[in-house]
Amino acid sequence: MSIRASCGHEVQEIEDTYNIATKEWEINEDGWQKAVAYKSVCKDCYQEYKKNDAILSSEAEEFDWLHNKEED
Repeated sequence: MSIRASCGHEVQEIEDTYNIATKEWEINEDGWQKAVAYKSVCKDCYQEYKKNDAILSSEAEEFDWLHNKEED
């Protein structure tokens, strides 16, 4: 039986997924805001997020991403 990861790709086992927090943007009544998304992705998507420096590895990194005024 296959499993569909958050990225939309299918994997064979839950162990084939990577649970990650990623840098995201959302729009609301105040305009564009930084956000954090929690996902389970396949190996290829994990590598792509990693290559693009979009993975937040700790709560401290998540906090810094959300509270740093610079755009990354």
